[in-house]
Amino acid sequence: MRRNLLQEWLPPVEPGEIERIASNLHRFLPYLRAAARKFLEKNSWLTKRIAAGCQTIAVTSGWCVFFNEGCTLQKVGMAEGEPWKYKPAVCIQFPLVKTRRGQWFVRQWGHRGEEWDLFCLNPDENPARASQSLADEIAFSAAREAQRKDR
Repeated sequence: MRRNLLQEWLPPVEPGEIERIASNLHRFLPYLRAAARKFLEKNSWLTKRIAAGCQTIAVTSGWCVFFNEGCTLQKVGMAEGEPWKYKPAVCIQFPLVKTRRGQWFVRQWGHRGEEWDLFCLNPDENPARASQSLADEIAFSAAREAQRKDR
């Protein structure tokens, strides 16, 4: 039986992102999966685990609590005219990954041992080059990296 790696990855969220999501949680609740809403009634949407120096978003039934046929954080942001208004940076950048050597690559099925079989990682699902289909994510990542260098 294949491991569900989505259950093992908890997206890290930075302090400013935590504040933005927490103060707008009421906006996302109506769009969550029933299992996620039930989970949030008993638990927080944040875990006590730390990844990349940040708290992580909870996962229930194998998915991020904010996943419901796509990212509810992004769906609410899109409805307000800003798709990434509430979405954590690490989620915006996905499937872009920076290696320990500082090189960027696109996660894809079977590339560098990729085990996730997500639709968005299947290059056969979108004939456009990643430089086109991920242009916004690439620009976001470049701007974020430039901000970090300026600090």
